[in-house]
Amino acid sequence: MENVAVLIVGAGPAGLTTAACLTHLSILYVIVEREDCSVSLWSNHAYDRLKLYLTKELLDNLLVMEEKFIFGDLSRHGITMSKMGPMILKSKTGRSSVIDVGTVGLIKKASSK
Repeated sequence: MENVAVLIVGAGPAGLTTAACLTHLSILYVIVEREDCSVSLWSNHAYDRLKLYLTKELLDNLLVMEEKFIFGDLSRHGITMSKMGPMILKSKTGRSSVIDVGTVGLIKKASSK
């Protein structure tokens, strides 16, 4: 395992929020979760009155905008982004795309030399 500054125990709402803040600050972290999904409290309906009211279309648009903001245009490095957002991509193809922040950083660094 690489050297990390923070270990986040649990991929629930607090763990994911912490991860987002650490990512924004460029602090390395690892999330460990005992369940097979993130935000398992919502997924397993532990909160019977809590609903996430974001439509897939809306959520996909937000995720695509965030992806562009974080990574920029990667096409000059040979990495093309899907035209579909991750939620639609998963529902249509059964696949999901994964972008490794560290790998993207190394690709950009190597290309700038």
